[in-house]
Amino acid sequence: TYMSPDFAAPTLAGLDDATKVARVGKDVATNTAGVSPAAANVSAAINAVPVPASTEKPEFGKANTAGVQPYPTSGYPILGFTNLIFSQCYADATQTSQVRDFFAKHYGASNNNDAAITANAFVPLPTAWKATVRASFLTASNALSIGNTNVCNGIGRPL
Repeated sequence: TYMSPDFAAPTLAGLDDATKVARVGKDVATNTAGVSPAAANVSAAINAVPVPASTEKPEFGKANTAGVQPYPTSGYPILGFTNLIFSQCYADATQTSQVRDFFAKHYGASNNNDAAITANAFVPLPTAWKATVRASFLTASNALSIGNTNVCNGIGRPL
């Protein structure tokens, strides 16, 4: 099930409106107010999630994935990451280039899709996460690199 943030508020500013969305995480003992799902609060929580320990060999369920994170010390405590399913090897070099170009644009350091992501009431990945994605899937020497000739070696998704 997917529910976009526009269900709660038509603009990002509306996500701070306590009449529309619940603030989460009020500390009753210290009477500290809860946190709204505004973009800055979501970014703060995402920034608290460490990037995988290695970009070479992700072992799912291990330290090399985001995994389950403890309650964040700052930011909105309810967040999630999306998954991007793609192939590493393509029989057609044009397809390899297209997928690599998408990754370079979507996870780029400066020329990226952040404005479109923000315009749709989502929060772009932090700089450290984007750098890890680029290091894993765009660095030619990484075994996980899209189109890595040492790994793909004539194999790939059929045309």
